[in-house]
Amino acid sequence: MKTVIQIYESFRFAWKALKSNVLRTILSLLGVTIGIFAIISVLTIVDSLEKNIKDSLNFLGTGVIYIQKWPFTADNDGEYRWWDFWQRPNASYDEFKFLQANLNHQSGMAIFASKGNVTLKYGSNSIDHIRLTGGSQGYEDVYEVTIEKGRFFNIEEIE
Repeated sequence: MKTVIQIYESFRFAWKALKSNVLRTILSLLGVTIGIFAIISVLTIVDSLEKNIKDSLNFLGTGVIYIQKWPFTADNDGEYRWWDFWQRPNASYDEFKFLQANLNHQSGMAIFASKGNVTLKYGSNSIDHIRLTGGSQGYEDVYEVTIEKGRFFNIEEIE
């Protein structure tokens, strides 16, 4: 019974304090409301930015890391700053073999090279303006490949 009386007295004292200092009460409630609104707004903005970044990188696939000399796209201002990248080293086959031997939890790894505007010749036949791309074993695990005719080389043919 004594605790019920103390709780009643506490609420009565709090109500008197709120009524006697109306301006302080209103300002305190306003401050708490603005604070909660600001926290919710910041969290919403951060979540939407994170979602936009993930959505814009979805074309790469999930859990895929690409290592290459040149970037995929131009800067945000649309300028392709090639002079920032031309001195970067090219990835080598030895580095690929090192990563393949030392990365334990990878589901697919490949190295590939591509060259554009190639002329292919066979006997007296030729075809111009071809993009030629070659990839190692596991390339189909990293990048979707559609073969119209033919097949992949097997590991013995590659070695």
